[in-house]
Amino acid sequence: MKVMLTQDWDEKYSQKIEAEFEDIEIVKALEDDEQQRAMEDAEVAIGFPGDLDAGILAEGPELKWVQALSAGVDKLLEQPEAEWLAENGVKLTNMSGLHRDIIAEHTMAFILSFSRRLPELFKQQQNKEWNRISLTGLKGKRLLVLGLGNIGQGIVEVANAFGMVVDGVKRNPDEGVPGVDRIYGQDQLQEAFAGVDFAVSILPLTSETEGMIGAAEFKAMPESAYFINVGRGPVVNQDELLAALEFGEIAGAGLDVFEEEPLPPESPFYKLDNVIITPHLAGSFSGYYERATDMFIENIRLYQAGKEMKRLVNYEAGY
Repeated sequence: MKVMLTQDWDEKYSQKIEAEFEDIEIVKALEDDEQQRAMEDAEVAIGFPGDLDAGILAEGPELKWVQALSAGVDKLLEQPEAEWLAENGVKLTNMSGLHRDIIAEHTMAFILSFSRRLPELFKQQQNKEWNRISLTGLKGKRLLVLGLGNIGQGIVEVANAFGMVVDGVKRNPDEGVPGVDRIYGQDQLQEAFAGVDFAVSILPLTSETEGMIGAAEFKAMPESAYFINVGRGPVVNQDELLAALEFGEIAGAGLDVFEEEPLPPESPFYKLDNVIITPHLAGSFSGYYERATDMFIENIRLYQAGKEMKRLVNYEAGY
């Protein structure tokens, strides 16, 4: 079985996969011409969605399965040729669960930074000032989690450990989630945002979620509340978020993702004192490829045994 790899990872990961299966050959193909040659007889393709060209994949007569090295697959599915994958029954799997704990940690880092006013204290340190300022704790604070999938549930668990009260938003609000006090539907966003202390989006980018969060939601939040996005940038109307931050409709924001990435140097977000920016690395950690390789190997075993693989993506839903 030939596997086309579009990620330039250390050769040891390919060797680990090949050592597990005698009949597998991993072919690294980073350039378009290399990928076109590899797809002549590749049965499987693996890589980050932004590096997978659906047009090239659609030319593969033997292609049966695409493994994304990330949880989100929007950069692959937004390509017009991706329809070919769905129509021809090509299985698409992602790395859902790989980022669960680390994104929960990143989210809590944002929340703790705001509750303990660390950006302000760091500025004091730089200015050699010693001013005691009022701080707050998280126990009893209300957190809204938009997106209660694997990662969202990880955020819920950590927030519960801090004594926070957690509400959530999901497509089917009738399905309960442990640790979540109340679940709202996507048509109840303004009600969900009202009264929160923190709101975090971990929503995937789909036709339903694009531009979902905007001015109405920010106006519903208390002026003392903070918004956090560790999901996908285009889920939020960036101009309306900027206005809410500039005019004090919300207290601040922790942003790991944006509509345009890298965030241009001229972006006004860089100038705001009430914003913490991280460059789309909430899911990054040492050992990422080791765990991704193990998850891929697990699915190869299921694939070769003719069993249903884990973390299958629903093309229609987009995740």
